[in-house]
Amino acid sequence: MNLNQYAFETSAQPGLSVEKILQLEMIHCPKGEQTQIADFLDKKVAQLDKVKSFSGRANQDLGRLPPKPDLRNCHKRTG
Repeated sequence: MNLNQYAFETSAQPGLSVEKILQLEMIHCPKGEQTQIADFLDKKVAQLDKVKSFSGRANQDLGRLPPKPDLRNCHKRTG
């Protein structure tokens, strides 16, 4: 990456310079590994979407339940 082209321009972020950026360590995964990671994440997101969908349907179902009866004035029968 050639960042020297920006060396004489001012930075929009105070304290960020080309020298500091050049000191950053970059990790590059091979394309095949990137694809494996993306596929894995896609599967996990799909699983989370299913859980989210199920949870939403369950909440809708709970919202359709009749209101809980008020039993505060009820008394136990004996005998």
